[in-house]
Amino acid sequence: MPTDDPFEDPFDDADQAEIDLRPDDPAEGLRPDPPRVGGLSEQDADPDLKRQFWTLVLLFNVALFAASLGLMLVGFEGRWRVGGALFAVGVVAFARGWFRYRSVRED
Repeated sequence: MPTDDPFEDPFDDADQAEIDLRPDDPAEGLRPDPPRVGGLSEQDADPDLKRQFWTLVLLFNVALFAASLGLMLVGFEGRWRVGGALFAVGVVAFARGWFRYRSVRED
């Protein structure tokens, strides 16, 4: 029965009936529950290990920045001396970080 409300959706009941006819999700309940880790805090990690981790993060960030900036300076502007030096710094920082990572991993 039509009403005088101009904002009423005439298809509202039909849309709800269509939603009710949709089948349930067959994959519901088939996936495993995600693992839960409880009781961990920042104080659980060894302070020496945290220092080594952040040192390696900084070293690899410097390596990535210097190597990429050096290559861009050489490639886009032809600045071989500055770009080559930055690229060399990046390669040395990456090599130092890699060897340091391997030594920390062995410990």
